[in-house]
Amino acid sequence: MKTFLTSFTTTIEQRLSNPLVGSFVLSWVVINIKTIISIVSLSGQARVQYLNTLQFDCFTDALFPMVGALIYMLLVPFIQRRLDNIKY
Repeated sequence: MKTFLTSFTTTIEQRLSNPLVGSFVLSWVVINIKTIISIVSLSGQARVQYLNTLQFDCFTDALFPMVGALIYMLLVPFIQRRLDNIKY
């Protein structure tokens, strides 16, 4: 069981260290923060009922986070390079 848990956590760390996946997760959390807060704040049967009412929305669940991740991945290195040029 310990080997499985170690393997599982290593796999998750490797996947999240991918810049696209990490940026997508961050962007998805920012876009869906109200849903996350609602899920965390509810308990028991209310949480189950709330989760049953959720529907997949292509825009807020996939498209907007992907666009945000791509903008983040393309814009941050550009800004960092500009700041390095100004600083040095």
